[in-house]
Amino acid sequence: MGKKVAVPSALAASGLVASDRFFMCFGRNGVGRLNFGDAGGRYQAETPFIARSSRLVAFPSSTRRLK
Repeated sequence: MGKKVAVPSALAASGLVASDRFFMCFGRNGVGRLNFGDAGGRYQAETPFIARSSRLVAFPSSTRRLK
């Protein structure tokens, strides 16, 4: 297997975003956004990204815009 690379770290290292952090926001309908290079708002809470079962957890995504 090749070298493992985290997307936020790769984007920050190449200068495409300001930091190696990201945040995810989802509405009640399950539609949301994933923003790289931003730590989120001052009052934003953190949630661990851990599956509670043996099932694969996935978030379908697409790219809308690259700055």
